[in-house]
Amino acid sequence: MLLHHFFQDTTRRQPDRIALACEGARLSWADIAGEADRLARCLHARGVRRGDRVALFLDNGWESVAGIHAVLSLGAVFMPVNPLTKRDKLAYLLADSRASALLTHAALSDAWAHAIAASPSVHTVVVASKEGASAPRPGGAIAWPDATSPPAEPVPDPGTIDQDLAAIIYTSGSTGDPKGVMLTHLNMVSAARSVSTYLGLREDDTIFCALPLAFDYGLYQWLMATRTGATVVLERSFAFPLKALEIMARERVTVFPGVPTMFSMLTATRGLDRFDLGALRMITNTAAALTEDHIRRLRGPGADPQFRRSQ
Repeated sequence: MLLHHFFQDTTRRQPDRIALACEGARLSWADIAGEADRLARCLHARGVRRGDRVALFLDNGWESVAGIHAVLSLGAVFMPVNPLTKRDKLAYLLADSRASALLTHAALSDAWAHAIAASPSVHTVVVASKEGASAPRPGGAIAWPDATSPPAEPVPDPGTIDQDLAAIIYTSGSTGDPKGVMLTHLNMVSAARSVSTYLGLREDDTIFCALPLAFDYGLYQWLMATRTGATVVLERSFAFPLKALEIMARERVTVFPGVPTMFSMLTATRGLDRFDLGALRMITNTAAALTEDHIRRLRGPGADPQFRRSQ
């Protein structure tokens, strides 16, 4: 079993069901599969092969999700990088991992244009930009492929096995240089299966994710959804809690994963009772334990959602 087999199986089972809601767009499983296939062909044509490291320096969005599956289908290793990462640290991560390719947004060019100039191993940079915007392309960067791009050859089976690396996730580096945690397909398949089973995630769930996909628990919201067939509502951040609650109410979110700082922001915000969160059945938490006071205030009078702490 390989990590991207969850995605492939769910796409075959329910191609037209909504997999991702993000920035007003709604993408089905088949839509994401199509985007991932185009990107995989593009990367393969540029020489990305099994075992190569591909950095995903991207905001939360459909590009991140498509990028993960494009890289995995090549037998390559995806490396999510927080979009807030500064240029010097990004250059360090690219050099330390010996990354072959970088997937990024045009809006982040101040950081990546500098970083790739200092990273000779990076031979391919694929840049996504907002519709109608012109993407800067220093260092021979190319535009993210879309439906109008010239067709490329299909990707051959790379022969990936479950002991191959699937991802490298870097630590924050708060106590020194960031360290890359190397995860095999078997590691990640086991974790996604274990945690989604423990939490009781279901196909009819709608998961709200404002955690960055460069953070392991944010990433696993998507990976667990590929296993169960759930829908993910993906937001770039939790900077505006009231906006997040509005989206959660509108999308009838059933699962809300977070960290203590997010729940502290919520409990300090007035007007929470304006939002109908009656569909919410479970809140999950990681990074540190919630206080009893936070749990009591989040539940509110008469409410009884499940609260589970996931490591």
